[in-house]
Amino acid sequence: MTRWTRLTDLSFFGGRFEEPSVLLEVGQELATFQRLVTKLAEDLWYLENPDSKRLPNNFDASTKLRFKAVKDGSTTLPIDAPIENDTEETLFGERPSPYVEQAIQLLIEAIQSQEHKRELPPRFPRNRVDGVVQLGSTLHDDEGICIGNGRPQSRATYSQATRERFREYHTTYYEDVITLYGEIRAIDKDGHVAQLRLPNKRRVEVRFLDDQQRMFMDALQWPSAVLTGLVEMSKADGFIRRVKSVTELSPADPEPEDESLTQWIASRRRDSDWELVPADLSSRLDEYLHPGSPEA
Repeated sequence: MTRWTRLTDLSFFGGRFEEPSVLLEVGQELATFQRLVTKLAEDLWYLENPDSKRLPNNFDASTKLRFKAVKDGSTTLPIDAPIENDTEETLFGERPSPYVEQAIQLLIEAIQSQEHKRELPPRFPRNRVDGVVQLGSTLHDDEGICIGNGRPQSRATYSQATRERFREYHTTYYEDVITLYGEIRAIDKDGHVAQLRLPNKRRVEVRFLDDQQRMFMDALQWPSAVLTGLVEMSKADGFIRRVKSVTELSPADPEPEDESLTQWIASRRRDSDWELVPADLSSRLDEYLHPGSPEA
């Protein structure tokens, strides 16, 4: 039998929640909250383990949350996390997953930032903004969700106004076809999603078609890859949110070792490119760089 421990509270307020009862529609909000917590926990784990290609066994089970009952006379759901399972070895022993705890706190900090019209926390993955926007989709304009318990810094109020600020952030993206360099680190074959680890060690979600699955499976064996596709990026800072589709995927050339960078670049130029370089370039460099100047 699984043992559980109290983790946080979800309280619904306003409009239809003035009476101490919880509507069945809340089920959709709970499912969205669960998906958000699981994805954020995964992001945090990969952030601490950048060289890992997959999550550890039972990680998904450690992120599953539950509530047993509504608090008497309220619209508050106490949320529990698993700490022990008699039939399956637990990942974190006699405590809930620290990544789930951190994920909930990170979500609270992100919501607080939009409550007070501040920048999102640096650690909050921008590709999870659309997941936050989905939270509250069944609520009316005068309704909201309070997440957390205890100290004020551990609580956040998610109102429709806060949701709208997330939505505005979500819509400040544009799409372009660009080429990325990195390493294919994990693949969800059922969801047709891969993870590309960029040189800065950040992971980007990559979506692929069914007939591209074999190509991505092969790419798991490559030291690094070059990927070209339709990329969604932030207009404000160029932040790469995700790769929506892939047109090309190939092994990357090895990085230069013994040869100099200029030799490495030169070795990859076509012969026809050199025909465009003047034969006297080295002796008349200033003239070519500054045509018409007195010193040229």
